[in-house]
Amino acid sequence: MGLGTVSRSAARWTLAGWLCVLGSLFTAVAGADEGLRLEGFTEAYRDIHVGSSDTNRVATVWAEEGQQVRVGQTLVQLDDTVLRAAVEVARTAAAARGEAEAAEQHLASRQRRLEQTESLLERKHATEQELWNARNERDEAAARVKAFVELQQRRELELRQAEKQLERLTVKSPIEGVVAAVLKDVGEVVSPADPHLVQLVQMDPLRVVASGPERLLREIQPGMELPVIIEQQWHQAVVEFVSPIVDAQSGMRSLKLRLPNPDAKIASGVPVEVQLQAAAAPPAPVLDRQQAVQQTMRKFQFLNRQ
Repeated sequence: MGLGTVSRSAARWTLAGWLCVLGSLFTAVAGADEGLRLEGFTEAYRDIHVGSSDTNRVATVWAEEGQQVRVGQTLVQLDDTVLRAAVEVARTAAAARGEAEAAEQHLASRQRRLEQTESLLERKHATEQELWNARNERDEAAARVKAFVELQQRRELELRQAEKQLERLTVKSPIEGVVAAVLKDVGEVVSPADPHLVQLVQMDPLRVVASGPERLLREIQPGMELPVIIEQQWHQAVVEFVSPIVDAQSGMRSLKLRLPNPDAKIASGVPVEVQLQAAAAPPAPVLDRQQAVQQTMRKFQFLNRQ
């Protein structure tokens, strides 16, 4: 066997050895990388159904699917004909002052008579019985004034109650978000058994929900930033919740993160990969296994030609 044959044989054995080493190394790195990733998905930060517990008919629907709404924006108007009339009655009653003013004047008159009777008694021109009668009439007049004051307060409370009931018929958005669904149309009836009118979702921020082995989540704490991958794009999310409960059968714990989504470009329900490492710049891309093998083969082919 010549020297050239030995050299080529050695080169082939060296190539085979390097390929085995490279394959084992790639497998180990890929396995370690997979062990530091959690699979999850995005969901709306809030997903609520806005409705009314009153039995009523839908008069106007202002909300439209896909519409951006702000806090306090009107979504649905229920029929308020009866309650508007009730508010007017309560307002009129609360504004009525005639009986109260008459009671106050009667009290002033009884007070003056009492004072006159006391003066007459000092000069021996009145009796103790007359003084007692005058004092009793003054006290009755004062009690009547107090009763009218209390009645006025009750009427004002009834007015406020009616106004609040009227406000309840104007259904407004409690959050800033997007109208996901309009569940009732004009003329339909809402009731305690079927109270939902509009579904709202808050898309900024989003919530990322994932789960992983307990051993990987031991060091993860709320407030930490973790990189996440969505459709091959890197983002930074903040840990909000790490479940204290470990599933006894699977050994898994759940994890929730807050993901900024200012332009609402990321949809709800999208798959997510959570990287269990401190937030930093995205790591350099890992060389594809096939590419690494091809590069190694080209290097050894070059050496064999030498």
